Amino acid sequence: MSLGIENSLRSLIFARYSNLLAKRAASPAFHPHGGQKIMDFGPNVFAVLRISPAGDRRILCLQNVTAQPQTSEPYTLGPYQTLWLDNPEMKKQ
Repeated sequence: MSLGIENSLRSLIFARYSNLLAKRAASPAFHPHGGQKIMDFGPNVFAVLRISPAGDRRILCLQNVTAQPQTSEPYTLGPYQTLWLDNPEMKKQ
């Protein structure tokens, strides 16, 4: 099985998803009763702001949905890259 082969594509993907799932489980911003807001980062970046039920923790989730790098100031995402930012500084919208 290629999951056991260090640096194989499947092993790298599995490690990345495992890391994201662990971060998700550890953050109150992903609580099912927390809030979420779709943010406008342009047509090529899907962005969701997750907010804890107490309102004290936020995670900005960015997903480049294209095969090209995307820049949405101040962030640059590689092709299909996912980025989660813990308690991001954000301008009021």
